[in-house]
Amino acid sequence: NSDPVLGMMQDLVTNTGTAWENAKDAAHRYMERVETTAVEDEPEFKIESRLEKLTFEELNERDQELVDSLLPERISLLGQRSAEMHQALASNKNQKGFEHEEFSLHYQRSLYSSLQSLTRETFENLKKSIPSLPEGIQQEAEAVLKRKSEISACFKRVFDHKLDTLKIRTHGDYHLEQLLWTGKDYIIINFEGEPTRPFSERRILRSGLRDVASMIRSLHYAAYTPFMQINYADEYRESELEKWAELWFYYMTRFFLKGYCDTLENSNLIPSNTRDFTVLLETFMLEKAIMELNYELNNRPHWSLVPLRGIQAVLDACK
Repeated sequence: NSDPVLGMMQDLVTNTGTAWENAKDAAHRYMERVETTAVEDEPEFKIESRLEKLTFEELNERDQELVDSLLPERISLLGQRSAEMHQALASNKNQKGFEHEEFSLHYQRSLYSSLQSLTRETFENLKKSIPSLPEGIQQEAEAVLKRKSEISACFKRVFDHKLDTLKIRTHGDYHLEQLLWTGKDYIIINFEGEPTRPFSERRILRSGLRDVASMIRSLHYAAYTPFMQINYADEYRESELEKWAELWFYYMTRFFLKGYCDTLENSNLIPSNTRDFTVLLETFMLEKAIMELNYELNNRPHWSLVPLRGIQAVLDACK
């Protein structure tokens, strides 16, 4: 009477690495071009247009030379595959666990309440952690601490009125390391949801835009990898390189959203109203950045800079 043996078979996907490795390498090459090119003007962009679609051809000549010409197409493809993932997850609404649910004001108020709790917990941690943060980050942490009421106001928009969109089964832990690059296409992996959350919570139906927000935040991290070190160095602030990292992130976000939104055009998986789409996506981006901040404060204080910047960017756009 031997014990039963359980096994699991998986496909082996031939790949050249994860989307994270590709994006990180692209950000490094971009930063090298910035440093070796005699760029006279500082990067400029309008924060409020960050969630609008963009193509490579729309970039000015200088930025076309700085951004790898193949990258916009790849990032747009990433958006397309993300949208197709949500279409697939929503394609069998009669199957248990894959149902559709409409948004409701009750749900939206409940969402706001949970976001308030998350903010309160994180800001208590932030206040306590500031003295131990790297000196170059403390000032920005203090600035974010003072914007707590703005965060509440930004989140409050999520229950202004009923949002015309659906909750579906989502990936739940969607970031650049969850995709393999074959050299021609992306393969999405690891659909078990966020490992730190209870299994019952991972099965909750949510907006696909939560996955989108998570991927956008992952692109922000990739943008900062060229110069983030164990001890954050003030020399980078003096060299203005961070502004160029933000420009790269700005473009990648817009390339990604082009692929995603074009694929889901005329779909009820995302709000058809532009303002509702922006409010919902910014809500989830702010939520994700606050979650990241809590994690970084506890595990990698020098990386706190990235979610701090992410929080401020959403708040600046909410004005």
